[in-house]
Amino acid sequence: MTISARNQLAASVKTIKSGAVNDQIELILNSGETLVAVITSDSTQKLGLS
Repeated sequence: MTISARNQLAASVKTIKSGAVNDQIELILNSGETLVAVITSDSTQKLGLS
């Protein structure tokens, strides 16, 4: 599986809240706005976020 280059936003990870199946990732965009994404725990590991 590859990671797509589409729909990318420049951001920094603020917090990661791990769940049983999914993780909640809080991001701070370069504009200063906050974005919250819910992704699988497996995806969190594959992206190197944990």
